[in-house]
Amino acid sequence: MTPSEKELLAELIALSLEDTASASQLEQLRSLLASDEQALAMYTKQLALHGLLTWVHEEQSSPSALATERLKRDSGNPPAGSSSELHRFLNWRTWLTLAATLAVVGASSMFFLPRRAAVEPQPPEPIARLVESDCTWQNPQSAVVPGTLLVAGQAIQIASGVAEVMFETGATVLIKGPAHLRLESASRAHLVAGKITADVPDAAVGFVITTATARVVDYGTRFGVGVDESSATDMIVFDGLIEAEATSSPGNVPPSSTNTSQSSRRIVLTAGHAARTSPDQRTMLTVDPILEHWPRKRSMPLVPGVRNISGDIQVVTDPPKTIEVNGWEHPDHVRLLTERQQVVLPRDLRIGFSGPGEFVAYHQDLRIPKGTTLDSYLLHFDPPKGERRTRTGTLQFDDPVLAIVTGSVGFRLKDPFFALPEIEYIRSREERIDFGQDQLRISEDRRTVTFVLESAGDIDQFRILVASESQASP
Repeated sequence: MTPSEKELLAELIALSLEDTASASQLEQLRSLLASDEQALAMYTKQLALHGLLTWVHEEQSSPSALATERLKRDSGNPPAGSSSELHRFLNWRTWLTLAATLAVVGASSMFFLPRRAAVEPQPPEPIARLVESDCTWQNPQSAVVPGTLLVAGQAIQIASGVAEVMFETGATVLIKGPAHLRLESASRAHLVAGKITADVPDAAVGFVITTATARVVDYGTRFGVGVDESSATDMIVFDGLIEAEATSSPGNVPPSSTNTSQSSRRIVLTAGHAARTSPDQRTMLTVDPILEHWPRKRSMPLVPGVRNISGDIQVVTDPPKTIEVNGWEHPDHVRLLTERQQVVLPRDLRIGFSGPGEFVAYHQDLRIPKGTTLDSYLLHFDPPKGERRTRTGTLQFDDPVLAIVTGSVGFRLKDPFFALPEIEYIRSREERIDFGQDQLRISEDRRTVTFVLESAGDIDQFRILVASESQASP
């Protein structure tokens, strides 16, 4: 407060205490006290002092009989009215007066302070919305319908099926049952159990998924996170980049041996890579990406043109510089390499099998006509030498499968139409489909290819040629 404001306040307080203030002056005083804590403190002190001085003045003007008797008895004490005598004489009555004065001050403060309206409790702000649900809820009483706004702390618990949640930041999370996801904020969720796939636009970079054992931070990407019965966390990146960190305290379970190439508490993953928390939950381990069972929509393809993948298939997003026998081995997976897309055939292409049905023999006179536009996918199975392995898989495509090319009819590993130019394909005599033990089938609607491949170290390779979307029949 400025000196002039203090002077005005002192004048208004004096008029108020003397009961000579006008209505406008009282209103002015009330306004000052309501808007300035320093003014209110000054008024409170003045009010208390005024009450005390008024009482002392009255007591000294007409002393009580008890006071007169004490003064006569204690004639040797200091004269009445001195500070020590006043303290002894007025002790208990002073404190009583001060208590009464403070009560008056409190009542006066209530009078001068503006009255506040009762604050109504506000509903929590929504942080997300249920976009779609084709699922069975764990608890029918907690079921919500598409379009429902969701708040922090709300849980999505589904027994089966799929539900999609869009956060206020723009991130979408697809949940596949059985699963339990708890929403924490517009940029954070906690996965208790099950699997989710998150699609995060640039505007929502920094979106976080936590679990009991890990923390995953997005940097503009599409990724999956899963929690199994042991609380171990799996994660996979379909596009972009994430940072994953093991968050559990060191446990009593000793670390086990692993064939993974990288192990640390914090790890950065890019497209086509995956990781899992270690058995003791203390570190992140890189693992082979398996795309089976991750929730997704048609608009979120794992591989361009491929609607669904299941079985022992590993999608390759970072292929080697060379593909050759025993040079790209894997004991457990058949590798899927997306080759050239939208290839327009400059001439007729000879093929061995066009389906539908099971591939049981080569057909020498089958051809795809010149001018057809195709997408190519190479399947490569190369287990370690001397180890007999059987692997199965299913690929469901968006558009019709026109042919499977393998073996001696129409198959050239370094095909000038379909092979990726940056890869050196080295052909081997051992690469073939053995009709006695291998099985290939094209479904009746030409959208699905299933296979059973058995090998003891030889290479099983074949190409799937699919009609490009630009010319595929509806």
